[in-house]
Amino acid sequence: MNIKSTLIKISMIVIGIIVIFIVVVHLIYPVYKQVVVIDGDTILVKHNDTENIVIRYACIDAPEKDDLLFNEAKSENTKYIENNEVIFKILDIDRYNRKIAYVYADKKISLLDKITMIIVRNTLPIQSVNKKLLYHGWAIYYDVSGKCKDFPGLLKAQKHAFDNGLGIWHLYTKFKDRVFFKGRRTIHLANCKLIKSKRKLKITLKEAIYKGLSPCRSCKPLSILK
Repeated sequence: MNIKSTLIKISMIVIGIIVIFIVVVHLIYPVYKQVVVIDGDTILVKHNDTENIVIRYACIDAPEKDDLLFNEAKSENTKYIENNEVIFKILDIDRYNRKIAYVYADKKISLLDKITMIIVRNTLPIQSVNKKLLYHGWAIYYDVSGKCKDFPGLLKAQKHAFDNGLGIWHLYTKFKDRVFFKGRRTIHLANCKLIKSKRKLKITLKEAIYKGLSPCRSCKPLSILK
């Protein structure tokens, strides 16, 4: 009787731990279904009736509103987000109070997906939207902080798009006459005010892409306006 009673108590404790673990997992990674696509690298998540969360995709940069292929990049992002469940891992918060995040979207985000996200760092069985946009060439790898090295496969995805002329990279010929200069983690145009060194180091676009250098926000060396 004592053994049976002890086993029941142990079973209840184990069940309680499992229930608590599941609740914690859902709290860490809640699933969102009401999501609005803002542009090629930003979404608006409706958290509840009173709160909206703006999510800016980490480690990538898609064409801006005045750039060529803005609509195409936004459409590609919409294809991955629309009618799917969304979860995200926040890396940072920017000066505009946007959550900088790694975003996952699928028809159904399972409990196993969430547990995998916790146990196997920064990894899910499904591919992130960030990586998909890079792989198909609708965004550029952007990492001035160095944090993106924690997320494997992003730079490799960009190389694939660049080498195959996918998405924005089919406009590669428009960059062929531009001269680029290397910053610490960025590339710049010759007249960029952020390049202070008198000994400017030239770099080809392919070298910059393969090294994972990010386009400067000031001189916008890869921007193609409409």
